[in-house]
Amino acid sequence: MPSVRELSALYENVMLSPRRGPSVCGTCFNFTDGYTRCYACDHGRLVLDAMAPISYSVAREQLHHALASYKRLDGDVARRLGASLAAILWRFLSEHERCLAHAAGTAGFELAIRSPGSSASSPHRPATGTSGCSAAPTPPSSRACSARRSSWSPHRSRAAPCC
Repeated sequence: MPSVRELSALYENVMLSPRRGPSVCGTCFNFTDGYTRCYACDHGRLVLDAMAPISYSVAREQLHHALASYKRLDGDVARRLGASLAAILWRFLSEHERCLAHAAGTAGFELAIRSPGSSASSPHRPATGTSGCSAAPTPPSSRACSARRSSWSPHRSRAAPCC
């Protein structure tokens, strides 16, 4: 069985870490046209205490292909892509979970939830957990990520400042 590092190694050089800056939404890191918040965050309901985007997914590039194919395909290919994407999440949490927990105002989490980029579930797999999300315990080194805590407040929603 391949290690987390081996499963995620193919994506190390293509990850584009979202950064704060002009024309970037301060809540979700989506690109804006010079606004401080994107339309969805400015007009929608914020439900997370904190969130931390892992990477931009650029159309027709390697990470985008993996994410789109994982959602659209089934069988061995989808399982392999899912394992690689879960390994990327595992590595991200092992390095940055403390930042996310701090931004959420908690010492840690019990569960990490990976959700699809759209509301549509894969036609090949039934939804698992929350609207097509899958969940897994966080890495043993940090033992703790759920995007939500029981004392959620919409006034605290913000992007996690990461290391």
